[in-house]
Amino acid sequence: MPGRFLLRGGYLIDGTGADPRRDCSLLVEAGRIVEVQAGHGGRVGDTPVVDVEGRAVIPGLFNCHVHLQLDGGASPLTDLAAEPSGLSLLRAARRAREMLQRGITTVRDCGAKDWQVIHLRDGIARDVVPGPRIQACGKAICAAGGHAAILSEPVTDEAEIAVTARRQLDAGADFLKVMGTGGFGKDGEDLERCELDVNDIRVAAEIAHGAGKKLTVHAYGATGIRAAIAAGADSIEHATFVDDEILDLLRRRGAFIVPTLANTYRVTTEGERGGVAPYIVKNAARVFPIMLANADRAIRAGVKMALGTDAGSWLNPHTDLATEIRLRVEAGATPLAALGMATLLSAQCLGLEADLGSLEPGKIA
Repeated sequence: MPGRFLLRGGYLIDGTGADPRRDCSLLVEAGRIVEVQAGHGGRVGDTPVVDVEGRAVIPGLFNCHVHLQLDGGASPLTDLAAEPSGLSLLRAARRAREMLQRGITTVRDCGAKDWQVIHLRDGIARDVVPGPRIQACGKAICAAGGHAAILSEPVTDEAEIAVTARRQLDAGADFLKVMGTGGFGKDGEDLERCELDVNDIRVAAEIAHGAGKKLTVHAYGATGIRAAIAAGADSIEHATFVDDEILDLLRRRGAFIVPTLANTYRVTTEGERGGVAPYIVKNAARVFPIMLANADRAIRAGVKMALGTDAGSWLNPHTDLATEIRLRVEAGATPLAALGMATLLSAQCLGLEADLGSLEPGKIA
């Protein structure tokens, strides 16, 4: 694209929650939106014009929970553990390119087996390879023997949490991620069991915030969610077993949740024929109706909700954002609100709303 151009005549959905507008034009210069105009933009002189009449123009999409190193197959954690690191990086770069081609322009990588996703982030920023903007945590922090150890560094006490947290930041992490509860990874793993407590999480929160970074916490169960809120987490991944008290705490604290409905939906509907381990399919089938109902409760309670899919997990391709958006609508969001979760609300969750998330003057085009 040239340094200055006009996108002319589109059906504008700007990401702010405003009603869509027909026949709008966006003037772009040096990579930023200069003006949003009604109609065809008036006299444009020698400014190049891109005619988008009859098409929708929306902000770049976000996915706030991805794992670029995971393959989205029937056993992604086991497969990653056996894969050479160089091959993991190459495949992550291919997935990043494919996501960008689907209009996903910003992603948050929530755990990897090494720091190569940080290197991929830098390579994309320097135009070495194509891909979306990446926020990466490096390795997540988990309890010894805890959830998703291949994506994490294990810790046994608060002192080790502090050391591990600083190691991620020294490696260039954009944020910190803590595995607060169990997940779907191992047979017998309990979604509601706290693997790290409020004091453990608080150590990571204080180090993240002291460095001007955010903390997100993997927590399915109510006790784990409460611990994450009390410790000062900025966002909570999955956040399944919520109650009215938790929803009130989330709303008053202003913390985001990222429900990742698509992951559990896919395992529930496709897991058996897709070769996913039976204990994971059984657990997902039990949990998914609860996830959907409680996402509805969170929406009605006014809790801030970003969009994330847990891309790369079981049967969960990186390029599919549509399933998660559809499930948010099934959970009670309007289509416009669901799109807002995938754009401006996600930008706010990641602290990028000054530049991204909506089509407004001054923002990156």
